[in-house]
Amino acid sequence: MLHVDLDDFRSVNDTFGTAFGDEVLIAVADRIRDLTERHIEIGRVGVDEFLVVITGNDASLSFDTRLRRLAEELQRRIEQPLVVEGLELRLTASVGISRYPANARDGATLVRAADTALAASRREGRHQVRFFESSLDKRGRTGLALDRDLRLAAAQRNLQVYYQPIIDLQSGAVSGAEALVRWNHPEHGPIPPSIFIPDAEATGAISAISDMVVTTVAEDLAGWNQQNLLNAGSRIAINISATEFEQRGFVQRLAATLDNVGVLPSQLELEITETLLMRDVEVTAQRLSDLHELGFLVSLDDFGTGYSSLSHLHMLPLHTLKVDRCFVSELGDGRSETITRAILNLAQGLGIHTVGEGVETEEQRRFLIDGGCDSVQGFFYAPPLPRLAFEKFMQSHKPIAASATSSRSSL
Repeated sequence: MLHVDLDDFRSVNDTFGTAFGDEVLIAVADRIRDLTERHIEIGRVGVDEFLVVITGNDASLSFDTRLRRLAEELQRRIEQPLVVEGLELRLTASVGISRYPANARDGATLVRAADTALAASRREGRHQVRFFESSLDKRGRTGLALDRDLRLAAAQRNLQVYYQPIIDLQSGAVSGAEALVRWNHPEHGPIPPSIFIPDAEATGAISAISDMVVTTVAEDLAGWNQQNLLNAGSRIAINISATEFEQRGFVQRLAATLDNVGVLPSQLELEITETLLMRDVEVTAQRLSDLHELGFLVSLDDFGTGYSSLSHLHMLPLHTLKVDRCFVSELGDGRSETITRAILNLAQGLGIHTVGEGVETEEQRRFLIDGGCDSVQGFFYAPPLPRLAFEKFMQSHKPIAASATSSRSSL
C-alpha cells in the first residue's frame, strides 16, 4: 500500500482558493490513474492524499523493488509542470509504503502503517519515499513524548532565544537582529527548529512557544535599552506563525507584552511568510493595518519563493522584504542574480526596506550593496548567537561601510 501526499498543497488552496485547488487535484488524479496497471486500486483519502493498493505474491525483494519503482514513477508524474487556468504549477509528493503481511495482518493496520511511513518521509523533507519499519512506531511514541517535553519547555521558558545580527550596509553598523528559537533537549540534545517548529504548529504548541519568544525578546530589549547597547532605530525581528497570527486577540496580547516591560512597538519587527499573506488577504490586511497603527513594523520573509501578488505588496503596510537565502546562496548564477536584482528594484520602487538573508561571502555582500540592498544577515558577519554573545558582538563590532573594500575583493 502506498500513501501519497502532495507536499505543501495547503498553500495552493490558501493562495488560489479551493475551487482552483480541486481542479489541480483532478489533474493530479488523472496522472495517477494513467499509471494504473493490473492489480492496482487507487483512491483519494484526504484533501491532498491518495492511497494506492497493489497486490503481489509476497514481500520479497522483487516486490519491494516494484513498490519503490511505482512510488518513484508516481512522484515523477506529479512533479511534471501542471497548467491550470493558465497558471503553471510544480508539485512534489511524499510517499509512505506498507506491506501485507510483513507490516500488518488487516486492512486498518496496513493503512496506519502506510500513514506512519508517510509521516517519516515528511520529516525527512519534501519528495521522499519511506517504507514502514517497526522502529517507526517507537519514533511515533517518542514524538508524543517530545511534544509533551516541548510544551513543558515553553511553559518553563527552557527554550533559548538566539539572535542573528542584521547589519546596515551603508553604515556597517548593527541595525538589529532576527530572534530564533533553539531547543536543547535534556535527553536528546539539540533538536533543529526544522523538526520541532512544524510539529509545534501541527499540535498547537506553537502558541506557547511564540508567547515565550515574544516575552523573552521584550525583556532583552528592555535591558539593552537601559544599557544603551542598541544603535538608534535598531529593531528585533521575530517570526510569526500563521496559527498565532490568526488567533483572536493576537495584536492586543502582543502590545500588552511590550507595554508591560516598557518597550516601544517600533523596536519589534514581525516576520510573516508569503503563504500567510495569501491565506485570507482581507483579514491579513486588516490585521497588518492594526499592527501598523500601533507602531509595529512588518516584514515579508522568504520573498520570491511563494505566490504573493505584486498588487498586494502595493496595498499592504510592509516595512521590509527579506531576500530569501536560496537566491543569495546562488549569486553567481545568472537566473538567481536576475531575480535578486528584480526583488531589490521592486522594493526600492515601493519604498520598502530590504534585507538579504544567508550572506556568507564578500562577493555576495558586494553584489547586494551594488544592487541597493539596505541590510544583510548571515555567517559572513555572525551565526545566531545566545543573548550574552550577541551583546558582546554589539559592543565589539567594527562597522564595514558600503564604500569599504575588503582585502579579499582587492586581490
